[in-house]
Amino acid sequence: MANLILKDILIQKKSFITGIICSLPILLNFRNLGASIYTFLPILITFVFITNAILYDEKAEILLNSLPIKRIHIVSAKYISIFLFTLIGIITMFLLVNIIKFLGTTNLPISMNIENIFITFVLSLILNCINFPLYFKYGYLKARFIPLILIFGVFFLLSSLDGILHKYINYEFIVINLNNMPQIILNSIIILICFIVFIISFSLSCNIYKNKDL
Repeated sequence: MANLILKDILIQKKSFITGIICSLPILLNFRNLGASIYTFLPILITFVFITNAILYDEKAEILLNSLPIKRIHIVSAKYISIFLFTLIGIITMFLLVNIIKFLGTTNLPISMNIENIFITFVLSLILNCINFPLYFKYGYLKARFIPLILIFGVFFLLSSLDGILHKYINYEFIVINLNNMPQIILNSIIILICFIVFIISFSLSCNIYKNKDL
């Protein structure tokens, strides 16, 4: 399984260059998103990497399954790659931000912090846990637009959420209670939700891929 993960990383030369080229104008043009850009962009970079790995595997699917590799290991490698590619996305973002600040060509929001990184991992995990069962079920060509719709949809929702909550929900009550909750408890709840989503998604993908005719 380690070789499968390594293979997904080694095929990313073009994706890494594409990610850098695409990230720079997005970072400069969407800096009005504030600190959210530090979450949005790494997730988008992660999407580029994972999509490239999925497309590569789909082209070589018959060959890959002819090797003495269990299908559960193929699925497992993909899920582990979520964490690796998200980390690469965060590092790429960090390097871009510091290069831009060093050159002093434009003003950027406050620097990345632990909260941005935590939110990035949470959203990346959940979004890809939604995507992977769809990829394994329908393939890249049929499911390729779903991740982009989800990514842009989530950040559009987050940007509109403040107004929606104020209009329909006792927003102040929720904020006060969340602020009074110890951070470690709140983070633990979020991690637990992510763990449940991960297990459900992984089980679905394993079941789908195990019974898939190639």
